[in-house]
Amino acid sequence: NSSSSSSLHFCKWAGVTCDNDERVTWLDLGNRLLQGTISPSIANLTSLRQLLLHHNSFTGEIPPGIGSLASLQVLHLNTNFLTGEIPRNVSAWSELIYLDLGINKLVGKIPDRLDTTKLRYLNLESNNLTGGIPPSLGNISSLETIGMGFNSLGETIPESLGRLERLSVLSMGGNSLTGIFPLSIYNISSIVYLYVPLNQLQGTLPAELGNVWPNLAELNIGENQFTGTIPASLANASNLERLTITDNGISGTLPSFEKLQKLWWLSISYNLLGTGEAGDLDFISSVSNLSSLQLVSLGFNNFGGSLPESVVNFTEVSSLRMKGNKITGRIPRGMSNLKKLEWLELSNNQFSGSVPEEIGELGDLKRLYLQGNRFSEGRIPSSYC
Repeated sequence: NSSSSSSLHFCKWAGVTCDNDERVTWLDLGNRLLQGTISPSIANLTSLRQLLLHHNSFTGEIPPGIGSLASLQVLHLNTNFLTGEIPRNVSAWSELIYLDLGINKLVGKIPDRLDTTKLRYLNLESNNLTGGIPPSLGNISSLETIGMGFNSLGETIPESLGRLERLSVLSMGGNSLTGIFPLSIYNISSIVYLYVPLNQLQGTLPAELGNVWPNLAELNIGENQFTGTIPASLANASNLERLTITDNGISGTLPSFEKLQKLWWLSISYNLLGTGEAGDLDFISSVSNLSSLQLVSLGFNNFGGSLPESVVNFTEVSSLRMKGNKITGRIPRGMSNLKKLEWLELSNNQFSGSVPEEIGELGDLKRLYLQGNRFSEGRIPSSYC
């Protein structure tokens, strides 16, 4: 009739892609300011391969029927307000490659069996999921990315994850995970990004870490219960950009990091590093010529000895924090070289001598902490008072 001929065929609707038989294969409605619930009738789109509803304001539960879409390859529901549990009946997801349910309000446990042998990307971050991490995930040999951070997951990380030979991203920070971090995961040579802070994990970093993870770009084990030392082999991880081991029980000294030309974030505060003696800060010379370095945080350790003159080569560093150590001697001359410095924290050490007036030449400086030392003289420019 005239009304149907004048109306736009659904295959021509924005965000809809059909195959030659006019069956919907792709539904892309991400970033459309959509509200309401996801219609259960979406399960009738039996040829659907990609369902993209991310960055909207959908509420309610994920329709269980989505679990029966046998052709589904991509399910992207990130950044909505979805509630309820992850559908349990997902046995039809044999073709699924990409599953992103992150940044919602999902509850319950992660399904014990995600019967999908092709899954590469699994993101469940920033929900309210509870229970443990299913050991069966170790059977999905295609997995490259696992994101489960910032939920309420407990128990231990399964040793079976060490079977995932293609895994490059493991993100589980901000949970209540306990026990020893699985040694098997250290054998996965493809790891690029390990992010497990804010848990109660224990263990030590293996001596060969920098050699077995040659592609490592970020290592974050902050705010856990790791002990032992920083492996000297980490100096060989030439792709390392961020190292965060803050707030653990790591002791010993720091290896020489001069090969880490991409390193821009070095945060090792709140540990047991250093001996309290001269030479503790010799590693500063090894990182002082790293042109990418922006943050150096060494506070609340046991570093002693004087601050090496090479610290004045930190020309790209914006944040230098050494509070709460046993550093002695004078602040080196030449601090005016640190043109990009915004945060300088040297408080609660044993510095002596005078405060270099050239600190007043640091035009970008916003925070200066020098209290709790043994300075004999020196004027802080009035602009900082």
